[in-house]
Amino acid sequence: MNHAQDALYWRLRHPIVRDLASVLLAPPLWLNQHELSRPQLLGAHGFRYLLDLDDNPSRLPEHLLHPLLGKYAENLLAFWLSSAPHTALLARNVAVPPLGECDFVAKIHDEVYHIELCCKYFGGQNVWRGLNPNDTLAKKAEKIQQQIQLSQHEHAQKIWREMGISGSLKRACVIRGNIFTPQAQIPAECAPTAWQGFWFDDFGKLADWVAQQPLFSGSRVCHLARNAYLAPARVAFEQTQSWQDAPPDKQGICAIVLPRPDGYWHEHSRAMFQAA
Repeated sequence: MNHAQDALYWRLRHPIVRDLASVLLAPPLWLNQHELSRPQLLGAHGFRYLLDLDDNPSRLPEHLLHPLLGKYAENLLAFWLSSAPHTALLARNVAVPPLGECDFVAKIHDEVYHIELCCKYFGGQNVWRGLNPNDTLAKKAEKIQQQIQLSQHEHAQKIWREMGISGSLKRACVIRGNIFTPQAQIPAECAPTAWQGFWFDDFGKLADWVAQQPLFSGSRVCHLARNAYLAPARVAFEQTQSWQDAPPDKQGICAIVLPRPDGYWHEHSRAMFQAA
């Protein structure tokens, strides 16, 4: 699925709201039986609330931004759970010694959930790795399965009782990200609707390939900072570079951008480049 073509991103303008929309609405990177659905996250008025935030960004807290992608995504989801009409954030980063911690405890439509969030970006040809080669899809999927069991442990049950929460918590995951492959095909390990992009083993090969694609005629490149992965890029001309002038970084994720009538350059496709 080409995530950049979702019409929602043609409407939303503010970068934080665009990122928030991706945390809420993007398809899961891989399938998990506990995946929290769009209707659960959005409620009856979620789209309207997103549009209102985009039109009135002063309502966004100043502390949301964070240089680390994982913390930034957590801040966005925490903000939503604490402010959306149908949700209430009860706790965040709840330590369950000596086992680990639960990302969020929240009430959604009067039911209490333990929610685990992850946003991951994997690429390759046969083994799906992040820019940190020790970070693999297989390892993260296994870890999420372990984390989502934490709230059921007897140590956690004692914590919930102390918080005044009775009964078992429902378990839920929010799994976001991109998969990058040589032909932008979705591997069997990922969800069929996962957001995908192109994978190359160096930036020069990516630039040469783009030059041969009529679809990308007139395109420019935008190297993405680590905390700018969540939503499709919408950037000013000054934030882009020509393919000839772009620095040949050793590894990273970049957006292939094209101009739109609003005066901004919008992501059409995305690519990861890293050594095989």
